Amino acid sequence: MAEDSAQPALLILLIGSNPLPNFLTACALKPQKIALIHTPETEKVSERLRQSLAKALGAETETVPEAIEDAASAHQVARRVGELVREGRQAGRVVLNYTGGTKVMAAHALRAFVEAGGSPDDSCYLDDGGPGASPRLRFDNGTFRTLEDCGVQPLAFETLLGLHGARLQRLSPREPAPRADDAKAMAQRILAQPPLAQQVYEAMQETFGRESDPKKLTGRPFDATKFCVKLSIGPFPTEAQIEPFSSSKADRESWFKQWRRFVGGGWLEDWVAERIEKTGLFEDGQAEPVSGFQVFRGDRSSQLEIDIAVVRNYRSYFISCTTARDKGTCKQKLFEIAVRARQLAGDLARAALVCLAEGNTLNQLRDEVDDEEAGGMAYRVPGAAAVRVFGLEDLHPWAGWAGAAPNLETLKGWLES
Repeated sequence: MAEDSAQPALLILLIGSNPLPNFLTACALKPQKIALIHTPETEKVSERLRQSLAKALGAETETVPEAIEDAASAHQVARRVGELVREGRQAGRVVLNYTGGTKVMAAHALRAFVEAGGSPDDSCYLDDGGPGASPRLRFDNGTFRTLEDCGVQPLAFETLLGLHGARLQRLSPREPAPRADDAKAMAQRILAQPPLAQQVYEAMQETFGRESDPKKLTGRPFDATKFCVKLSIGPFPTEAQIEPFSSSKADRESWFKQWRRFVGGGWLEDWVAERIEKTGLFEDGQAEPVSGFQVFRGDRSSQLEIDIAVVRNYRSYFISCTTARDKGTCKQKLFEIAVRARQLAGDLARAALVCLAEGNTLNQLRDEVDDEEAGGMAYRVPGAAAVRVFGLEDLHPWAGWAGAAPNLETLKGWLES
């Protein structure tokens, strides 16, 4: 614990590309006033942070943008921070959090803070905390306060997206919709014979082509029983299935799209999300896996590709699911989700790929993760298994194989990292 936990009169935050550490720090310290030091490049980030803090902290906290022109100018950073410290100390305690911003901003902001009379008791950095521990504010006097100790409310996925100017659109199932038993049936069959995933996908593509209106496809329905999979819907689409949507082409296409997604590989996303719930880590109701959704940034054509997301203990877990087995496709999916996770949650991000790879291919993918850098992008967060690759050797125990009870320890261990 920090020796001085009095409410700061002023909290100084340095704005970089990822506003999450700043948001959590402000929610932990609940200052009377917040100064957001940003550059023209991070002005929009600063504004989104200001809006999110207004919702989280209310009118009691004043948030003020403080612009500097050049993030690489030690003089500009030091001068403005020094002015803020001297002005703020007249009202009370001033705290500097230097997690965000550039390295130049952090180094010279801290120097200016000390030269203006700031105390090591009041300069801090948001630390990941490590596996099994809560993220924490580490003060320069050697003490720390966890976000949990500070009473920070659980982070919502929607809040995280809002900090990045993105919005969540949950997909509403249209009955008859895919069920948990359907995902289980697909998983049991395809995990037993992985090449079937590609065969099912190719058969679906051949049956439906590019057509999106199921009304034009009733003459050639897709029948999963050809692959020894019995779905609750039976062959689809049929006239009887689309009759409730006969007056609306949009509703009809939306209904058909969910089944097309499911058979084309969406079953794996649904099944993994259900496995996450079965770990027992989310029974307190504070968080739940989010799947079957779309994330948009800016206009609706700009979509962030994430299959499953869950926020727990202020950390964000992102999963990409693919029925692919080859190294090239899996590696691309792995890189994409690692980058996306890092962009959204920084050091508090965890990313995973769930695929059907096995043997040497799976080992090679895991070797990619073990590298300090892959493709110029650091995968790992110091002290944490930030990125994981789950293949058939994991999925079989998750499903409960050869009569054994389901074993979710590898999944649970990652979610607790």
